Amino acid sequence: MLENGERLAALTGARLDVVRLFAVFHDACRINEGFDRGHGQRGAALARSMRGREFHIDDAGMAQLERACGLHTRRPTDSDITVATCFDADRLDLPRVNITVDPRRLATAEARDLALIAWGRKRAIGGLVEPETWKRLGVEAP
Repeated sequence: MLENGERLAALTGARLDVVRLFAVFHDACRINEGFDRGHGQRGAALARSMRGREFHIDDAGMAQLERACGLHTRRPTDSDITVATCFDADRLDLPRVNITVDPRRLATAEARDLALIAWGRKRAIGGLVEPETWKRLGVEAP
């Protein structure tokens, strides 16, 4: 999901710090891979509890992060490009749980690109992590 968000943010102009934090927190309090009402709000609460200690972000970015986490399973679109980018980064990862991405349910024009959807599907199903990501994280690729 992180790679989806980073790729989309480069195209949409979304705040990369918020998109990266969304990748960490949006499903962090999920109790299962199926239906889990409220997991996004729990993820937002976890982020709030860790802000200032584990990570730093300004108030506007925190508001975007909380909105994106709290609503990511319910809202198909959002007028804020950073929140919309977070939604789409998550939706592009749906093939990992055998759900086909519907371009009509994506919030940004950039995410509706069929080549990007195909890339996201391959990454989600195959567990593909780009070599640049391993290098940036300081981890040796398997």
